[in-house]
Amino acid sequence: MKQMMQGVVLEGTGIKAILEGYSSAGKTGTAQKVDSATGTYSHTKYVASFAGFAPINNPAITVAVILDSPVGLHQGGQVSAPVFQRVAQQVLEYLHVPHDVELPASRQVLLAQRNTKEDDLAESSPDHLGSALEVADNTRVDPAPPARTIPSKPSPEIAASSVVQAALRTRDPEVSTNWERKQTATVDVKQTVTVPERLRSSGTVVLDVEQGGIVVPSFVGKSVRSAIELAEENGLDLEAVGSGLAREQSPVAGSHIPAGSRVTVRFGR
Repeated sequence: MKQMMQGVVLEGTGIKAILEGYSSAGKTGTAQKVDSATGTYSHTKYVASFAGFAPINNPAITVAVILDSPVGLHQGGQVSAPVFQRVAQQVLEYLHVPHDVELPASRQVLLAQRNTKEDDLAESSPDHLGSALEVADNTRVDPAPPARTIPSKPSPEIAASSVVQAALRTRDPEVSTNWERKQTATVDVKQTVTVPERLRSSGTVVLDVEQGGIVVPSFVGKSVRSAIELAEENGLDLEAVGSGLAREQSPVAGSHIPAGSRVTVRFGR
């Protein structure tokens, strides 16, 4: 039974109940409410729930979240599981329950760098009580280095020009660039590259300095776990809806979006 409920969290509708440093298991629930006016089940009013426990092998806490008539999303995995995740994470840390799942290396570095003690926490900020930062209480933290001036980010024109000039110098010193700039509501940078004949014969060089970000991969046909791993590899935030295999996604594969953007993937069986 524990393994089945753990599967709900890792691969099913409860993926938003995954904890940091702890294993967790549970079950989502979504129920239609009865419409008192018609005596039938309502298609707009729901009760969303998630009940779970953690850690799996030696449970320390059990949390049940029941939301009556949530507005917007109404599935238990979408609205109740995140509440479980936030409450369970803080309570486990507050109780100093040992981690049973290895933390990512980046998180371990953060814990070592930021040493926060209970006495330093404001009583008006309960959301920070027992945070994972307390794990590093015994870690020596060296004084912060002197502040240094960080150069401002170059404008799109300067950055684009630098990229083009650097790329062309690696090809041929005779290559020249001719820039045309138009002042509109937003900066529009165009470039015309004159390439010698002996360079043209060897192929085509395409320099795209306007379209940046991350190319959205295709999640269609993948399981929830595979989709999550693919999103993490590409620096994207995945919002999974449903269970089974991915059927559709937004934005579509091949789109260019900023790093850290959210991609919604709908799963079905």
